[in-house]
Amino acid sequence: MTVRRRVTVGHDPGLHARPAREVVDLASSFEATVAVRPTASDESAALESVLSLTALGLQAGEDVVVAADGEEARAAVEAVGDAIAEGAE
Repeated sequence: MTVRRRVTVGHDPGLHARPAREVVDLASSFEATVAVRPTASDESAALESVLSLTALGLQAGEDVVVAADGEEARAAVEAVGDAIAEGAE
């Protein structure tokens, strides 16, 4: 079952290398496959590498959908969604 959550990017100016690394590291700590997709685009990034996430060019205030499949999908979506939305570095 896929779990989804819509959040707004809280990192200013956007998800550059450092916050992207934190998000990817967090996603990899769960037994789930996690991806992010901007709501204004069909392009998505599996949170397996910093490069794939930074390539989306996500900016502060942009809405994204965090989706996950796997044993810990719900927990992964909540944690990753919070990390993206809160802008914690």
